[in-house]
Amino acid sequence: MKPTARISALLALTASAANAATVPRLPRDIPGIGDHTMGGDLSSIASWTLAALAYGAIHASNSTSELTYLCQNFAPIGPRWSTAFPEPKGDVLKFARETICKAAETSNASPEPLWKNNLFWMKSYMAAIFTVQTYYGDLYNNTYLFNMCWYVESSLLPGVWAPCKDTEESAVDAESSMCARSGYYMKDPLFQYTNATQTQAVKGFANQYVTWVMQAALRVLVDTEEQVEYLCRGFSSRGKGGYLDGVSDLGLYAATFFYDYCGGTERGVWEVERAKKHLLATMTDLFTYQVLLAGNAKEYPKFLCDGLKGDGLAKVGLDGGKAVGTVCAVANGTKKVGGDTCAIC
Repeated sequence: MKPTARISALLALTASAANAATVPRLPRDIPGIGDHTMGGDLSSIASWTLAALAYGAIHASNSTSELTYLCQNFAPIGPRWSTAFPEPKGDVLKFARETICKAAETSNASPEPLWKNNLFWMKSYMAAIFTVQTYYGDLYNNTYLFNMCWYVESSLLPGVWAPCKDTEESAVDAESSMCARSGYYMKDPLFQYTNATQTQAVKGFANQYVTWVMQAALRVLVDTEEQVEYLCRGFSSRGKGGYLDGVSDLGLYAATFFYDYCGGTERGVWEVERAKKHLLATMTDLFTYQVLLAGNAKEYPKFLCDGLKGDGLAKVGLDGGKAVGTVCAVANGTKKVGGDTCAIC
């Protein structure tokens, strides 16, 4: 188990010179450090969300013509996303547009385009989102990031869509990012991984949360009834090898996409501000679930309750008050997280 109390962790680092001489410092390999010290902002998160959705769309599409259609029609649907998430320093749509168009070009030239890598890249962008949101929990507090570096278990992250290079599942290493950003690149002999893993129930709830986020991103993006009908025809009429199977292959819940997006009174185009608020609300729920389950030390929830700053999380679009409130409820024992029958209850 990782040393978890802030005081004990700091004392381990500031031991006397005599003791330090007898305790070897073990260097921590953090690949691609430049990738792990990203600042990030809401526009970056919006770009990564749309890029993750793009890879999901590529996987769900089963023909070159559909990818070509998505590429050619990206410009008409782009302004709505840009209105919701303006990017003052560049093109918020660039990642997603280039991803879809490259896949369309590749599928014309090869029977095996980028499809087999879609889940890898989706998880990479989701890990980047989680990492930056976690930074903003207390952005300029190195002690907070240092403790997150010690609390977070790399073996737990893949089960909540925030994998790392240690598990060879993503190009973004959430745990090492926190270590690098705190300026702490070494672990001493007191540090141990538990090698714990998430239960199937936890993984299932994480997949559900990501499904809701991707669905909410679609609500921001789609701005005509014609586009809604196109999507819903795809989900309802395609059998094996179609949209439903493509979404399910990613670990997402195709039925949620179909019934929630295409059925009932909520079907249709949403006003852009309402759609944006819905997306950020679902991202708050996903982040809260991820951060609570990123570590398994007994006092970890209390550390989060004491350490997370709601106003910081609000700067990256999250409902900081709700996130901190939920974390503290878990820490106080009035809520449970990661159960077999509910995610947080």
